[in-house]
Amino acid sequence: MSKAALRSLKNVVNGYSNTQVLVRKATSNDSSGPTTAEMADIANHTYEKADFLDVVEMLDKRLNDKGKNWRHIAKSLTVLDYLIRYGSGDVVLWAKDNLYVIKTLREFQVSDSTGRDQGAIIRVKAKELTSLLLDDERLRQERDLARERMRDRRSRRRGGRRGDDDFENEGDDNQYDDELQRALEESRMTAEQDERKRRERSGSDASLQRALQLSLEEEEMRKKNNNLLDLDDTQNQTPNVFGFYSQDPNVQQQQQQIIGYDMFGNPVYANSAMATGYLQNAYQDQNAQQQQLLLQQQLLQQQQQAEQQAALQQQYLLQQQQQQQQQQQQQQQQQQQQQF
Repeated sequence: MSKAALRSLKNVVNGYSNTQVLVRKATSNDSSGPTTAEMADIANHTYEKADFLDVVEMLDKRLNDKGKNWRHIAKSLTVLDYLIRYGSGDVVLWAKDNLYVIKTLREFQVSDSTGRDQGAIIRVKAKELTSLLLDDERLRQERDLARERMRDRRSRRRGGRRGDDDFENEGDDNQYDDELQRALEESRMTAEQDERKRRERSGSDASLQRALQLSLEEEEMRKKNNNLLDLDDTQNQTPNVFGFYSQDPNVQQQQQQIIGYDMFGNPVYANSAMATGYLQNAYQDQNAQQQQLLLQQQLLQQQQQAEQQAALQQQYLLQQQQQQQQQQQQQQQQQQQQQF
């Protein structure tokens, strides 16, 4: 059974109205269409309240269809674009109330069996339609221009022959199709440029953030190393040993008053520290050497970690550059394919 016959059967089984059948035909999965005559017929029905509800109800179903029926969505956006310009004002109000549906389609992604991105035309149309609905001044100008064309068409119908009228209508239809295609092509190119800039910017931002993070880690590691070196210098200072026959040289330099003598005959100065003995200072010197060895080992480990982080940073930046080059090559190939 052909698609047209199957669609006709569904129309009967589901009890679709004549207006809904028109919308279904204009937004079918066929590779061709919708024609301007079909869209003009639908636009005329939007001026009747009951028919208007049938039109927007069917468009809402088509716009929310599954990804495999991407032609339903693409054609529905085309029909809606025409109705916003040539249809009743209720279409504009309905489109603005359901703008979130159109905005969602700006990120639509779908590929056919050959891997070709078929969601690009939907994303472009959704962005163009969103821009139009958000710009009230431009929207007013587009609808005024559409009304002017309709008046010219009606005047030609009253004053001309049928054959001439059909020829002129075909010219108007072709003019609209050409303008729509130009707008879509410009929007597509703009969207591709914006997407390319966004990817490059996101890639650069990620690389910059990673580089900054690594720089902060290296700075923190350098501070820790400096602290360890300062502590190492402090530990390397020669300790003051107070033996039984040696005295603190600082005490000798102070030339303080002798207030007595200890049991070994050493003088005792006023406000001076009591000698602790040679064995205690020797034990402290041994502990200092052990701490120095431990600190040197820690410093060596931290230096190795810093070198590993620097190598990882260099590898990460190299990968980012390679990915950017691959993306640029893919974009160039896509542009060349589109030109052919």
